[in-house]
Amino acid sequence: MLLIKNSVEIWGGVAKPDKYELLNGESVEDIIYLAGGFLKSASDDSLIITRTNDGIRKHIQIDLNQIKLFKLINKDIINIKDKNRELFTETAFISGEIKFSGFYNIDNSITSIND
Repeated sequence: MLLIKNSVEIWGGVAKPDKYELLNGESVEDIIYLAGGFLKSASDDSLIITRTNDGIRKHIQIDLNQIKLFKLINKDIINIKDKNRELFTETAFISGEIKFSGFYNIDNSITSIND
């Protein structure tokens, strides 16, 4: 059985948005490559890294010229804006007295609080 020690998630304007294993020293560019690269509709100016440290969540805007240099850490979430709003994924963060806290994809037109 293979256990993944560290992982990151990538969402938005890439071919295969998902959770990926994070190997030591991998950059944002490496994860974008694993996710099949940018879609044609991906924003071409910047992306946002959501990082949680000591229970505090912060959003880091990264210029696309910096994606080779920015080093990821365990549980980072890469959010790539998509010019095509139909492909844009909304997320909700759920925490508290539940079994599986974290970010979940939602569609505001069909997702209910019970989902």
